[in-house]
Amino acid sequence: YRAAERAAALRFRDHFADILKFEDDAFVSLWHDLMVKHYARYLADHVDWAGQRRSRIQELFRLAHQPVTDETADRYFEIYRAYHEAGWQLFPDVIPALDALKGQRLGIITNSNLAYQTDKLKRLGILDRFEWLVASEQVGVAKPDPAIFIEACRRAQAEPRDCVYVGDDFEKDAVASQAAGLRGIWVNREDALPCPSHVIMIRDLRELATVQGAATLAKV
Repeated sequence: YRAAERAAALRFRDHFADILKFEDDAFVSLWHDLMVKHYARYLADHVDWAGQRRSRIQELFRLAHQPVTDETADRYFEIYRAYHEAGWQLFPDVIPALDALKGQRLGIITNSNLAYQTDKLKRLGILDRFEWLVASEQVGVAKPDPAIFIEACRRAQAEPRDCVYVGDDFEKDAVASQAAGLRGIWVNREDALPCPSHVIMIRDLRELATVQGAATLAKV
């Protein structure tokens, strides 16, 4: 996500170069901060999916002293969205890991919009690798709330203790899934933090096949 976000943000800034006069890193940081801010409002049910996108654009252009209407903000976000989707790609370990886990029951838990995430998985060619997709908008809560993990286990018709959850966010994925009774595995791609002894850590998804216990839930 981060690589696609950065590339798309810079292309978007260049598209509006006469208005968005920011240096590369400053703009990427601002864009990401606006995403986090307004996405949190979406997760808290203070704004809908389209609204959080619109709000990002409107705050950005207000900061540039060029306020825009709702309609214009929606149109501008579509420009960014096209740039972002053009940058979607899988990490190189994804397909080998999924091939190694063939025969296991796999699903996805996401704090993203269901239609958006489904489209992304389809475009990346891995949608059919998963039996189900549980989105926060369906459950009414988002990670790290235990309820979304429990709902995924219910759909899998499996007890939490028999499920493994894999994700790259230490708190929202590994710690939260363990708190819900699953076995949490942290994908620490950037060697971000020392890993506590109670959390299983991998640095590459291909390591999943060697982790004791078969994965019944996965997050990408």
